[in-house]
Amino acid sequence: MMVFTANTLRQNGDMSAVGMSSCPDGSKVLFFSPKVPGIRAIDSNGNNIVQITSGADDVLPICSPDSKWTYYVTILQTGPRIMKASLNGGVAQPLSHVVPTGSFDLSPDGKVLAVDVSAGNNSQLAIISTDSGETSRTLKPQKPTDWSIFRFSPDNRAIAYPFRGEKGEALWEQPLDGSPGKVLTGSDPDPIPNFHWSFDGSKLAVIRHHGADDVAILRDQSQEGP
Repeated sequence: MMVFTANTLRQNGDMSAVGMSSCPDGSKVLFFSPKVPGIRAIDSNGNNIVQITSGADDVLPICSPDSKWTYYVTILQTGPRIMKASLNGGVAQPLSHVVPTGSFDLSPDGKVLAVDVSAGNNSQLAIISTDSGETSRTLKPQKPTDWSIFRFSPDNRAIAYPFRGEKGEALWEQPLDGSPGKVLTGSDPDPIPNFHWSFDGSKLAVIRHHGADDVAILRDQSQEGP
């Protein structure tokens, strides 16, 4: 289990941990902080913070399946870019010229990235090779979605994302080959802000955001008789 200790964070500039990504081998967790520039890694025991990148606008790190690399977004003057950096140090390198307009995800086998490149009413993902940086295809959603959160399926063959139907919000799994998708979860009025498969693909954790309102009846007693 990962524990971020207050002392460890204070000793490194009183930083806060945001956008955490666990490495599959269980050794480290990647994160960034609004208070200091760059992507950082912390050991799974909550100690030993190491700076991986130094960009002022390096965000959203994802650890590679072999736990040796991180893919992340950096904000340049020409716009956002997907970058790749070794967890052992070295110069970070751009992966692709594709400009992300939202989030992205890395396939479990580490071979491709799915990047939100939606513009206006044109909602789509770019599927990008992690070797060449080339876009192999684009994916348009089969169900209404804003791509606020999406994940590769454990078998690398589909993208899952929340969609809202008549009975509420559910997860939809859409194959990359264009074949018909399927519903993964039951519908519920509460939205799904996040979800994730376990590293072995055997379990799916889904977060539901439940908002509850209290209603109070107020009575103007000044208008009532004795």
